[in-house]
Amino acid sequence: MNSSTVHLLDLPDEMLIEIFNKLSTVDVLNSIWGVNQWLDRLARDARFTHSLDLTAEQSCDERCSMSDVILDRLCSH
Repeated sequence: MNSSTVHLLDLPDEMLIEIFNKLSTVDVLNSIWGVNQWLDRLARDARFTHSLDLTAEQSCDERCSMSDVILDRLCSH
């Protein structure tokens, strides 16, 4: 039987942006930032970062600001 495998990096930019838009911005940035230049570029793409919630929920429904590490990464580009 012939099988095929599709890897994340095989997907077109548009499809990845659509996937990213379904997920928490903070989670996506924490997961893909620093993997490679292509994913870093996608993480900064205006289609994904057109609106950012700079807060994150913690236990007990408490809200806190996004980590300084992530903010520094966004502001440095």
